[in-house]
Amino acid sequence: MSADAADSDGDVTQVEFFVNNQWVATDTTAPYQHNWSAQAGTHSFKAIATDNDNQSTTSQEVSVTVSSGSSGGCAGAPAYVAGTSYNTGDEVQNLNNKYRCDVAGWCSSSSDWAYAPGDGLYWTDAWTDLGACSTPPVVSITSPQDNQVVLAGANVAIEATAADADGSITQVEFFANDQSLAVVTQAPYRHEWSATLVGANTLKVVATDNDNNLGQDVVNITVSDQDLVVSLTSPTSGQTVGLGKAVKVAADATSLTADVQSVDFLVNGSIVGTDTTAPYEYSWTPTAVGSYSVSAAAVDTAGSRVNSAAASVTVVEQTEKTHKLIGYWHNFVNGAGCPIRLAEMSKAWDIIDIAFAENDRNSMVRFTSTSTPVTSTVLVQRLIQRSSSKIWLRYKLKVKSSCFHLVGQKAPSHSTPMPMKPHLLAA
Repeated sequence: MSADAADSDGDVTQVEFFVNNQWVATDTTAPYQHNWSAQAGTHSFKAIATDNDNQSTTSQEVSVTVSSGSSGGCAGAPAYVAGTSYNTGDEVQNLNNKYRCDVAGWCSSSSDWAYAPGDGLYWTDAWTDLGACSTPPVVSITSPQDNQVVLAGANVAIEATAADADGSITQVEFFANDQSLAVVTQAPYRHEWSATLVGANTLKVVATDNDNNLGQDVVNITVSDQDLVVSLTSPTSGQTVGLGKAVKVAADATSLTADVQSVDFLVNGSIVGTDTTAPYEYSWTPTAVGSYSVSAAAVDTAGSRVNSAAASVTVVEQTEKTHKLIGYWHNFVNGAGCPIRLAEMSKAWDIIDIAFAENDRNSMVRFTSTSTPVTSTVLVQRLIQRSSSKIWLRYKLKVKSSCFHLVGQKAPSHSTPMPMKPHLLAA
């Protein structure tokens, strides 16, 4: 299980993984991942990311079906052919899965668009999935490392490991930028590649097993014609950060002929911090709103110095989200209504309508909009029509007591109906 998580105005502190809505693991550093032991059946997966302000976001939920290990294996099962006469209980293989016929007439249909096992629109009405015929091989590039920088003209050894849980590896093919380089049929799986194309390169290995299943792995390599290279990895250009909030500034630096001595971090051309050990990073706290140019500069032991490309960052002043109250709010718990305190209301709502005084002629308090009395329901409908605000409605309360708080201040008692205009009050 793996997840990507980022926070535009802070840092991700943790990512939690859930299977079937049950917590299984927490990862506090990227890459966020967890190895889960697969169990037969259909399972739901999701992740929840939390940032340094303790705000959380939940990922989209995905569903995965794990086939029983004992039900697979397609030896002796013929390949499915549309229009073939199948009997109930017959087994076939299709799309690397094994299926059992449940309804002979539908299994034998020539309409493969409808009843082809695992693929037809209505295949589950005719067939039962018995599991995968075989598992694909697992292959991994062990050298070079992902995002590694190499010097132009160098010979780079591409090394990989490959294994197949239910069979054997027949070959491993090496690619550079989708061009085949070599095919190796036995371990160790290795090939030397000449790095001639300056810039971004993609290296890929594809393993094939005895069932012709494929597995692959990919790494990205940068070929440089410069001895010293540096790139800014955080923040990203176009990012918006909060005034007074710590911003992680980080860079990757590589010296191909010497050692990296230090990395300077610059804001608007001025050095704000220096790091002498990898990973190279610095915590910068902006003190004024505006646009900033953030970059890094690397120095190696040979005396070379090189600057990274700059990232444009916008610093904004953040304000705490406030609620808009329409009319009056009960800021205490009472049996007549409003059992929620204002401080307990979720920040997700822009406008809250809970304790309005309806225009009941027996009420001790009432309100008007302009010169015509209006109920809270009508007022909220007008608000919906005029804005895109999210409005939280709980109930309307006909008020006959003077126990009200107007944004924390007690309203005076009234012995006779008193027309009052509704107000939008920030709380």
